[in-house]
Amino acid sequence: MLGLLLGLVMAQEASLPDQYRQDYSFQVSEYQKKYIDYIDKKEIYTKYRTITSKKDKIDAAKSALIARNTMLKSYLLALRVNFDSFKTLSGITTQKIQIELSRWEDWCQEQNLIIDNLNSQNDISSWVDDFQTKYIPIQTVIYTALTQNQINQRLLSLELIKKLAENLKANPQTGDLLNDWLNSLPVKSDLVSAKLKNAQNLTQTKQLSNRFINFYSNAKTELNEADRYLQNMLSDLKAVAIKLNQL
Repeated sequence: MLGLLLGLVMAQEASLPDQYRQDYSFQVSEYQKKYIDYIDKKEIYTKYRTITSKKDKIDAAKSALIARNTMLKSYLLALRVNFDSFKTLSGITTQKIQIELSRWEDWCQEQNLIIDNLNSQNDISSWVDDFQTKYIPIQTVIYTALTQNQINQRLLSLELIKKLAENLKANPQTGDLLNDWLNSLPVKSDLVSAKLKNAQNLTQTKQLSNRFINFYSNAKTELNEADRYLQNMLSDLKAVAIKLNQL
């Protein structure tokens, strides 16, 4: 019941800004402690079945759920803030995702107030069932955000490569050195754009009502292929720069 989130996005933690990564790590630690306490209280209740142990189990469950929501909220916040560094080339798309992330942050905060007023195991179980339904769009926006943020970074890299090419082209010493590279640049640039578009399209994968279909691994494949073309473009550019330095 309480273990749904712990492994959600730990692999992505390193990509978060330091301040928000630290807060998220702290919230993960708090959730782990609350979850362990819940397991302990649950075992005691299973063994003794007293009114007191039942209340302790319910209270521990509520604390763990609140800690889990707080952990999730901190991660959503970190994803939202992380967009700010690389959103200039897809501002509208990024803004929509940030609004959606913010909406789910608010939802997590509101749910903590609701959880605090749950009085029975049935109430808790009902809340968890509802959360499992809500968790599908939450996962969708999380992995959409992870994908779009990486798309934005690659769009910026492509833009910088194009500017470097223009600067080299303007160099009076360049002559015909850039001809071959410039002729292949539009093709490679289009390939990068196509791969990034494919990754973005995957974020629109239709979700089931009872199960999240994870598109992120396929999106990463497209992003990695875009990286390959970007690296190839940069290698060509570096070769031209070396030749210029030898003149």
